[in-house]
Amino acid sequence: MELDRQPESTKKQYSEQFVQQLEAKKYQIEDQENKPFFIKNKLFLFGLVAIVIAISFMIASFVINNQKSKQLNDLANLYFSVQKSKNASDKYQNLIDDVGMRAHNSNFYLTLSALEVTIDDYRQSLDKKKNRQVDAIIETGDQSVKDVMEKLERAYLNETLDRVYLNQMLILINQIKTNINQIKKTNKDQQFVQQLEQHYQSLDKIRQSAENTVLED
Repeated sequence: MELDRQPESTKKQYSEQFVQQLEAKKYQIEDQENKPFFIKNKLFLFGLVAIVIAISFMIASFVINNQKSKQLNDLANLYFSVQKSKNASDKYQNLIDDVGMRAHNSNFYLTLSALEVTIDDYRQSLDKKKNRQVDAIIETGDQSVKDVMEKLERAYLNETLDRVYLNQMLILINQIKTNINQIKKTNKDQQFVQQLEQHYQSLDKIRQSAENTVLED
C-alpha cells in the first residue's frame, strides 16, 4: 500500500504529530477541569442569578402588598371602633345618671368626632379601590367592639348603665389607642400620623380622668 511505501522518517513524523495532537487534547481537557466552576458553567450561573433575582422580586412584592393590606385593615378597624364608640357615646349620654360620668362621656364624644373627621379627610387621599376595601373590612367589624355594644345594651336594660358604661368606655378608649398605634407603625403619611397622635393624647387624658371617677351611689 501507499502508506507502507512511505519512508521511515515520514512515518515517524506522522507518529509525532499524532502524539502531539493527543497531548494537546489532554492539556485542553485538564485545563477545562482546572477552571473554576463558575467559568465552566456560565449559563448555569447566569440562570441561577436570574432565579434568585426573580424570587427576591416576588418576595419584595409580597411584602409590599401585605404591608399595604395591613395598612387598610388597621385603618378600617380604627374607623369601625370610632364610629361604634361615637354612636354609643351619643346614645347613652342622656341616659347616664352620674354627672361626672356624663362630663367624661361628652369629652369622649367630642374627641371621637374630631378623630372621625381626621380619618375621613385621610380617606379622601385614597383611591376608590382602597376605599372599597376599607368599607368591606368595616362591614365585618371588630368583634371585641361589638361585644362592648352588647354589654352596654344589657346594662341599660338592667339599670346598671353608669358603672358598666365607665368600664366599657375605658375598654373602647384602649381599643382605639391600640388601633392608632398599629397605624403609626406602618403608615408613611406623617401629617396623618401626627394628627392621630394628638387624638391619642386627648383620649389618654379622658382615660386618666375617667379612671379616677367615683360614681355616685
